[in-house]
Amino acid sequence: MEYKTLTAQDAERFWALQDRLDHETDCMLYEPGERPKNLPEVEAMLRDAESGRDFLLAAEENGALVGYLSAQTGRQRRIAHTAYIVVGILRAFRGRGVGTELFRRLDIWAAQRRLTRLELTVLCGNEPAVRLYLKSGFRIEGVRRKSIRRNGVDADEYYMARLLPTQPSRPKEIHPMRLTFRPAVPDDAALLVRLYDAAFHADYVRYGQCPGYGRSVSDMLSSLARTHKQLLLLDGEPVGVLSYNYEGEGLIYLGCLCVVPEHQGKGLGTRAFARLLSLCPDWRRIRLVTPADKTENLRFYTEKCGMTPGAVTMDGAVDVVELTLTR
Repeated sequence: MEYKTLTAQDAERFWALQDRLDHETDCMLYEPGERPKNLPEVEAMLRDAESGRDFLLAAEENGALVGYLSAQTGRQRRIAHTAYIVVGILRAFRGRGVGTELFRRLDIWAAQRRLTRLELTVLCGNEPAVRLYLKSGFRIEGVRRKSIRRNGVDADEYYMARLLPTQPSRPKEIHPMRLTFRPAVPDDAALLVRLYDAAFHADYVRYGQCPGYGRSVSDMLSSLARTHKQLLLLDGEPVGVLSYNYEGEGLIYLGCLCVVPEHQGKGLGTRAFARLLSLCPDWRRIRLVTPADKTENLRFYTEKCGMTPGAVTMDGAVDVVELTLTR
């Protein structure tokens, strides 16, 4: 596989690659046959990349273009430090590291241009692309609801971005934490209610509903009989809950991983997720559901836990997204 910067003379075959991608996948912006064959416009785009103003790198095998990555910098001064990215790779060449290499070379160019933000959008259900972008350092910032219409059906997109350092980062100071875990028992039901209410009060206020908030002791006792629950203890003080259950054949549903607000942001959730993996050594797939617009949850589960978000669905009046981790 060769990677090359195209010139204006490549306009015809670059347009042909884009047109083929339009016909091969419904994840691009244009529908099949909709893209205008405006070669002067394509030539201008390639010249901007040749000059270094923008970025456009193509993957070529045996003389044929098989994929590309473009990044257009902001034209106004207030957004000149940013670039918007488009990626397209022919189906037969996916899963071969082409996308990874394109992003690696994009990083070099972005550093040379002293850009500090790269951004893109991707269909929420396009899991292979989402995995590539997460692997390349991008993070989910939010959901663009019903932003794309495919075959008459409105679909959601993730808005993703990667922030580039402006100066060498300093290592974070590490504060030792004595975090331990113990299984919850029926006598803990009232304590569990208090922990859930403290952790989920903000969600209840935000969405007007939250299955973890306002539960009775009786409800919690019933939940204890159905699910596995572990208490998170920081220096012996209960500060959170890990709740999960087996769905059979190595499938785990993570019903709750919560930490009370005053102890969030200390790495306890990451350690609790690691605890889940150690408690379920034969796991094959872990899944959970979280509000689609709760970006702090999406960042935690994708960045810290390596999970992949799927399509957005409705749960009552709330948009939710299922995240999965597969081994």
